[in-house]
Amino acid sequence: MTVKQAERKRASRAMWPVLGLFMIVALGLIAWTFAPALITYLAGMRGFTGRELPYNQMRLAFSAVIFVILGAIVALLVAVTVPRSKARYKDAQVKEDRETMVKAINAKKKKRRRLAQDMSRMDRE
Repeated sequence: MTVKQAERKRASRAMWPVLGLFMIVALGLIAWTFAPALITYLAGMRGFTGRELPYNQMRLAFSAVIFVILGAIVALLVAVTVPRSKARYKDAQVKEDRETMVKAINAKKKKRRRLAQDMSRMDRE
């Protein structure tokens, strides 16, 4: 990867929070717009009249539910479509790191055993 490509990649990633903010605002507006239609649609169902709360509170509650559902759908789509970065570690590197860790653990165990043996010898003397 050249320096220009790396700079372009960094610059595009710097815009992700701004794009996320725009997406949140857009989802909020969509939810606020479709909340009255959903309230009207559900008002015909048994046990729900649409007048359980004042209209603004009902609209806000339905907007929040719609917003959460749309947010979950968008998050799922982003998770599926964003390309995964290549693994930093290769299998050989992971295996080597694991072997190093196991050796360090075994060395600690051996040192503890030696100390315990030395302590028991000192107690006997």
